[in-house]
Amino acid sequence: MVNGIVYIPSLARGKNKQSSSQTRRRNPGWAKDAMEPVGLQEIVVAGLLTEPSFHMAVCAAEALKKNFPTKIADPKLFPLLEFAWAEFLQEKKKELRGEVWEYPSNVMCFVDGQLVGDEKMLLKWAYDVWDYKDFKPTALYQAITEDFFTKYMRGKKMSISFRVLIINLCFQNTVKE
Repeated sequence: MVNGIVYIPSLARGKNKQSSSQTRRRNPGWAKDAMEPVGLQEIVVAGLLTEPSFHMAVCAAEALKKNFPTKIADPKLFPLLEFAWAEFLQEKKKELRGEVWEYPSNVMCFVDGQLVGDEKMLLKWAYDVWDYKDFKPTALYQAITEDFFTKYMRGKKMSISFRVLIINLCFQNTVKE
């Protein structure tokens, strides 16, 4: 666990394939498109761990869990590096079958198995459904991102000279081609 993020090896597939009418019911007291959850809502956030947008979505998911512990399940968080993110995105495009052809953001958020969108759409959903508003400055998310990445790389237990060697070898191979 780094900065409160729990690592989960892979997304559970097919668990939440119920229709929205089975998992939620309309609540006339809320916003026009807002839905009230029947059981615990599951929030999944996957994205590039080097981007502040990912950490913004993570903080929102964790804040919702903290503020509504009986309504929201522990969020499932997937901090990914570039290659893993590309693979995840390809897999999700296949899984969503045409719902997503091009995805410009570096973070993908799901609520009860349904794609919500990027961190901005998650924050909009959180505001519409749970009246949650994020007031943290962008600079704070940048600092959280840098701190998280540093701790993540330390956790990999590679020496700095080994990392530099890998980067140099990759760069040299790219230049020669």
